[in-house]
Amino acid sequence: STKELEAMLEFGLTLNKPAAIRYPRGNSGLSMPVSDIELGRFEKIKKGKDIVLFALGSMVGPALEAAEMLKGAHADVVVINARFVKPLDEVMLEETLSRIKKVVTIEEGVASGGFGSAIAEFIARENIKNITLELIGLPDEFVEHGARTELLNKYNLNAEGIANLIKTEIL
Repeated sequence: STKELEAMLEFGLTLNKPAAIRYPRGNSGLSMPVSDIELGRFEKIKKGKDIVLFALGSMVGPALEAAEMLKGAHADVVVINARFVKPLDEVMLEETLSRIKKVVTIEEGVASGGFGSAIAEFIARENIKNITLELIGLPDEFVEHGARTELLNKYNLNAEGIANLIKTEIL
């Protein structure tokens, strides 16, 4: 959301070191209150017990919508706003992955070598067992130019696409 972008910019100025903030073209359409920002801390925005969605940036809105759609499939979904890629919120990751074994990462970037890969590396490094992991993001190939909405739809980075991928790959 615009409010979170403003809060992240203000936070970045307090760090007294280099920081990168990635944001997409257009408006996410998501309007939520912004909680306090702490370096390397994710934000849990929806509680659940069956599946956890770690959504990055502009994918928080579609992840929340997909979680609502999955209620019909009897899935109680946690949605986490993964505000930071580096450093990862290892405390929240450990706590969440000790309870929930179905994990989905969602990013508006190339999944290979991206945020989802960082989560996969964390799971492997910490030797967390019995995790089902699905990375949702762009393919590792040239993505043609087009309207953002059309491209999000094409690559299942909208609520319907996310919900359908979870139904077929996770549930």
